[in-house]
Amino acid sequence: MKNFIQRTVLVVCLGGLMACQSTPEVDSELQQQQSEMMANAATLYQHWHGTLKSLDLLQEYSPENAVVVRQLWQSAQSNYEEFDNAPARLVASPLFGSTSYYDRFLSDIEQIEHHYEEMEEARDRAMDVLAEPMDHLAYLRDLNARHYFRSEFDRLERRYFELLAALDEQGRNEASELADEFLLRAQSLEVKTIKRIYVTPLENRSRELLNLHSRSLIPVSQARVEAEIKAAKDLITATPRDFTAIDRMVSRITFELNHARQLLAEVNVLRELEKANYESYLLDREARLLRISEALSDKDYRDLPLDAQLDAVLADVEAHIATHTE
Repeated sequence: MKNFIQRTVLVVCLGGLMACQSTPEVDSELQQQQSEMMANAATLYQHWHGTLKSLDLLQEYSPENAVVVRQLWQSAQSNYEEFDNAPARLVASPLFGSTSYYDRFLSDIEQIEHHYEEMEEARDRAMDVLAEPMDHLAYLRDLNARHYFRSEFDRLERRYFELLAALDEQGRNEASELADEFLLRAQSLEVKTIKRIYVTPLENRSRELLNLHSRSLIPVSQARVEAEIKAAKDLITATPRDFTAIDRMVSRITFELNHARQLLAEVNVLRELEKANYESYLLDREARLLRISEALSDKDYRDLPLDAQLDAVLADVEAHIATHTE
């Protein structure tokens, strides 16, 4: 493209010389040259108009070049508008300048191409040297880590841009050292985010139970819930991306929380019972067991202690299952 630009500049100079000898043949040749120059300018303009739409995706790799490219593009657009659809103005120049608008446009485009190539090279270096930090930051964005830890994510993102600047200005070695520190911080934020997403809701439910005095009323169940939550945290710390294991752990803790809440409700029912109602409470439980035993074996175990009744009903259930699976 650069050689083509240089050749076009020569064509402009030649056209200027030929303009001094106005004949039908010269006029025809000049019109042909103007048509070619207009077509060239339009092609360059449309190419860079489309290419620079992706400038935002490159600017993080070389911000200074991005600023220069934007300024040059504004200049190129201004110069292009001076002769667009006006071939006679191709060789016109500003009031206080000797370079034509067309030459100015070509110069802007040539510089844009140079700086844009530098930005692409900076991107390619970053994708090579900083591939892991780039992937980790993208993963944190997918996790929406900023929603949970805004300040920490913003600090990490600033460090990422410092990494890019270090690579662009100081080279691979300096950027690699900074990348190690970045990854430690990124991994820490990842673990915190996964815990906030998966464990914090469970901890909130556990605190609700504690507010209902679960530690004194159902101490065994509350201790089991807390132990499972700690195990979930340890799992996430060790393997924060093992979502199969994390989901399995969350399901288990959710079950324990539901179980603890039901036990707490039953304990509270017992605490509120008056002595006069103890018998009716136990008779109700026995009646439920009786309906099961009668359905399974047509037997009544109410002459046994309550624990023995439960064992007898379980034996009936097992016998029923064995009979129907043979």
